[in-house]
Amino acid sequence: MEKVSAILLIPAAILCIYAVPAALGDTELITSFEEPAALQQWSIQGHGQLTDAWATEGRASLYLRFEGGYGLLEGRGGMPGDWSGWEMIKVDCWNPGPPYSLTMRADNDDGRTSSSWYHPLRTGFTTLEFIIPGFAERIDISDVARCHLRVDPPVEGGRDLELYIDNIRFCRSEPREVYQPKLPEIAHLAPKIAGNFLQNGDFELGLQGWGSWGMWDGGEYRFGTATGDGVYSGNYAAAIYCQKQGRGGIFSKPFTLPEAGIYTLSFHVKAEQPGSIGYGFESPGWEDVYWAEATRQWQHITHRFERQADFTGAVYIYSRCPDTVYIDELSFTGPGEPASAVTAEGPATVMTIEGDKTFVNDEPFFPIGIYRAAPEHLDGTGFNCIPGWDRVDAASLDACRAAGLYMLPDLSGLMRGHLPQQAALAIAQMQNHPAVMAWYLCDEPDHEKWNVPPAEMQLGTRVIHEADPNHPTVTVVMPWAESIFYRYKDCTDIIATDIYPLGGGGSPLEVANKLDILRRATANNKPIWAVIESTAKATVTQEYAVTYLAITHGADGILYWEYQGVANTPMWASMLGIASELELLTPVLCAPDAAEQCQSSSNLIHHLLKDALDGRYLICVNGSDRPMTGVRLEIPQATAGEVEVLFEGRNLRLRNGAIEDDFAAWERHVYAWPG
Repeated sequence: MEKVSAILLIPAAILCIYAVPAALGDTELITSFEEPAALQQWSIQGHGQLTDAWATEGRASLYLRFEGGYGLLEGRGGMPGDWSGWEMIKVDCWNPGPPYSLTMRADNDDGRTSSSWYHPLRTGFTTLEFIIPGFAERIDISDVARCHLRVDPPVEGGRDLELYIDNIRFCRSEPREVYQPKLPEIAHLAPKIAGNFLQNGDFELGLQGWGSWGMWDGGEYRFGTATGDGVYSGNYAAAIYCQKQGRGGIFSKPFTLPEAGIYTLSFHVKAEQPGSIGYGFESPGWEDVYWAEATRQWQHITHRFERQADFTGAVYIYSRCPDTVYIDELSFTGPGEPASAVTAEGPATVMTIEGDKTFVNDEPFFPIGIYRAAPEHLDGTGFNCIPGWDRVDAASLDACRAAGLYMLPDLSGLMRGHLPQQAALAIAQMQNHPAVMAWYLCDEPDHEKWNVPPAEMQLGTRVIHEADPNHPTVTVVMPWAESIFYRYKDCTDIIATDIYPLGGGGSPLEVANKLDILRRATANNKPIWAVIESTAKATVTQEYAVTYLAITHGADGILYWEYQGVANTPMWASMLGIASELELLTPVLCAPDAAEQCQSSSNLIHHLLKDALDGRYLICVNGSDRPMTGVRLEIPQATAGEVEVLFEGRNLRLRNGAIEDDFAAWERHVYAWPG
């Protein structure tokens, strides 16, 4: 059961007058908390009062405080009525403390409910934007019975939370929030340390090149980028925010030491409240952590490690502090030279987009990628790209090029450090390398723990477009709430979603359902990619099924998570088979859909008819776990002839504009005949 700290009740008799018809204009105020009577219209568990601070509409706002930092801010019966005709609900918020998140949920009287998922509240001012068409995927927005705002603060037992809200309004065409952070006067001030094995050890690119985890020893920590007094040198530093004391930290990507000898770890640290911090150079099975006390003043910590050549490890910095810790000027130096920086090698690969299709160097391209694979693992296979490599150097890009692969360099660390304005610096050294295909701007920007708002994503895309006209941006959003697709659909040039039913015992049909929603959200006018599982927990037929369900429901690219889950298992041979099929089908997958689609005698068969240059192709998959016999597929503008069943070594006869075939559970068939 969830603990409730605060509930705001909005009487239906008060707010039903705001069921606004479409003719009343582009914006309609719901409430702005101007008079004491407005406060009486709300029921608050916790502290709430009207104040003249941070008002954005009129003279007053509503100030709220939640003791213990955990609970709900709920409005039962709030904003009922007809939401149709409106694009979004906007709420102006001022958060005087550390970041946390807030969601909106709307309900119908019949029990249907829809959630907005996590909206981050920055420190300072934020306008929250709740996209109404996203709610419409699950509820009847013409008859909303209840609506509430849910505060998702850090964890139980945390600090008190404060919030000012004002100017709650319906909007139809009001512009989306634009993020315009103040740019540093000098783009890069931090000193460069010769021979540093760590990428971005000065954190001028946020957390680019760094991983993070905040839940060791029962803790709850979040991560970001510090400015001002939280910086030792340059413009930015790493920040580790404590929300529940335990242990959390950041860690570099693994690297290999070229020579045996003494290596030195060096960094500057400061804490808002004194506490212990740890540091080490570790690898699996080799934990070597040292601890020191961090104070409110900057201090310089150094430590020497003796290691053998070819030792592969990562630098870890841990916090056990009860408040924020700042880390800056972090270096790991010693004998030998780190991997060389990426040079501006050319000519650059050019990826362009036309509608929902992509082209690489003017040739139609269908991405077939898999995460966490080294290029040599994919050389000579049907895979053509590796998405989401956070640590990028000349060797990794050159290895991709040698294997005939493209890379989507991962900028998630930059974006999760909330520095989209630094995107041009982040890509400068690698943007002309021929292995770069597109920029993987952020992985799951909608994730609760690493939330990157849409406005920051849009700024990152704009900055990259100005610096690099050759490569588009890509993001992967989570599929748990449909409103996510509507919130992030305009943030990047290509949008993907990761749908993983197989390992958790779900249905492969989840892939079809989520892609249908993503296609509606984007109005079929940009590429959508599917990120699906490659897992030894699935059957081979299930792996084929999720792949072909994605294709028949409009996926313009397929990425698999991930290589490590299937390497050295029998499933890897099947993944190679699937990738080879997709490679052979690439001209078909890049061809236009037929204007008139086929009809199936069973609604369990999912299908897509394509008009390619060399003929017509019908891609089908059984979307059920039971066999289907004698399925009739009626094909428009076809009469009689021979039909080849690709990848199966058999043929069928097309009679009276139809073919008949049997389908095993989750089985796919691909039919081809001259156009």
